[in-house]
Amino acid sequence: MNLLLQDTNKILDLALKTSSLAEMILLKNHPLPLIRRVLAKNKNLTQDIINSLLYDPVENVSYIASINPNNRNNARVFEDLRPCVICNEDERTRNCLTCKKNEEHSF
Repeated sequence: MNLLLQDTNKILDLALKTSSLAEMILLKNHPLPLIRRVLAKNKNLTQDIINSLLYDPVENVSYIASINPNNRNNARVFEDLRPCVICNEDERTRNCLTCKKNEEHSF
């Protein structure tokens, strides 16, 4: 399966719902942080996949992995998070350009 050639919305749906370890392994290394962030929300993740996402270089991904209900690794502590990091809007439909929280936050 070549995930890089699929439509982004299809990949987002797969990332959120897959229970296939092989697909999770491919998705945890996807070049788009958006895909990895949605994968971090997946309720079927194993601790090994969560551990990998916990140390993702993109804070949007690692924070979401830290709050996944399957996470048993509490080593990561996050402070002073930007609104974008803790946003719970559906990535498939949100529009960050019109977000009021962005207007109120000084980056």
